[in-house]
Amino acid sequence: MRILRKSKKNAPVSFYSEKELYIKRRIEESSGYFGKSFSNRYANWRRYESIIQAIGAEVEKTGKNKNLHILEIGCGEAWMIFRLKNEYDGKYNVNFTGIDLSDFEIDFAKRKKKHYKLTGCDFHVMDATSLKFKGEAFDAVICSEVIEHIPDPVRIICEIKRVLKKNGLAVLTTPNSDGNIIVKGFKILKKLTFGMIKVEKEAIVNKLVNKQEKKALDAYTIIGRAGLGHVSEKSRREWLKLFKNSGFKIEAAFGTGGMFFGDPVIDKHRFMFGFSVIFDTLTKCFSLSYLWSETAIFQLRKR
Repeated sequence: MRILRKSKKNAPVSFYSEKELYIKRRIEESSGYFGKSFSNRYANWRRYESIIQAIGAEVEKTGKNKNLHILEIGCGEAWMIFRLKNEYDGKYNVNFTGIDLSDFEIDFAKRKKKHYKLTGCDFHVMDATSLKFKGEAFDAVICSEVIEHIPDPVRIICEIKRVLKKNGLAVLTTPNSDGNIIVKGFKILKKLTFGMIKVEKEAIVNKLVNKQEKKALDAYTIIGRAGLGHVSEKSRREWLKLFKNSGFKIEAAFGTGGMFFGDPVIDKHRFMFGFSVIFDTLTKCFSLSYLWSETAIFQLRKR
């Protein structure tokens, strides 16, 4: 594996080997759904910004007179950590820890840290259901798009609570099984036709991604390598009940990402995309986003 090697003068630094770069580029450029969907990118941007706003408010509120320790579960290449570090480095004393089950992702995060000579951030390959940290070690925990991949989500919820300090904040995002308006429509049709119409979400996604792309995604993503897809999708109401039963105080629970984003129809018709962005903004302003958003975000406080 080639690390930080420049082939020519002023050539860009590469953290990947040529083979890794090729595969990564092929996935990003060839996949119409995962790579080229600008509506899907908008949905991801909204999710990231929602998390950053929640963590940022917590840092500004509690980080003036003490050192803060923030954990991200399922950090991947640590994009979120580096973004937060860039935002608050020098203003507050914040230390970040990122964990992921993928050694490939953690290796890349470590290389970025080394290349940019960053301090105050560490990365580890670790199972989210068995965190190797002492109790009450972190002031805040981020867990975005992870919990739905865990067969027993209570295990990861209990681990998050264990490593959080008293009054610590947990920010979680996960698919809202009742949020997609298209899925809602098919559920109504299923009832009206007495079960004759059956359309599963996975069937729709499989039509958008060809077999070769699916193999590449399975080989080079943690979902594929761990062998776990979405095995614990729940509705917003079901998640709230689970969090309350685990002893968390619910500070906020809303939707993020809109109702249509990531859909090829929206990508094709830009008028519909514009309408969806406006609708998404309005539902957020009136605190109704949870009714239509595919992704739910929860802000939980440890009692």
